[in-house]
Amino acid sequence: MAYQILMVDDDAEFREELRDCLESYTVIEAGNGAQALAILKKPNVIDLVILDAVMPHVSGTEVLREIKKSGQGLPSSC
Repeated sequence: MAYQILMVDDDAEFREELRDCLESYTVIEAGNGAQALAILKKPNVIDLVILDAVMPHVSGTEVLREIKKSGQGLPSSC
């Protein structure tokens, strides 16, 4: 089974380019932080989250803070 990556970025062109580089993985995309949090609340196995730090409304750092609070067991690395 391929690793699942959640890619969160408000730039659709960047997401497309990065997705092309990650073709051997299952990539789930979110265009903003609120979408990312909604995806993370659903039962799924996310192995890696790639976050844009600067996004409107809910920033990547806010998403990271919520991931850490939820205790979902994602390894953290900066």
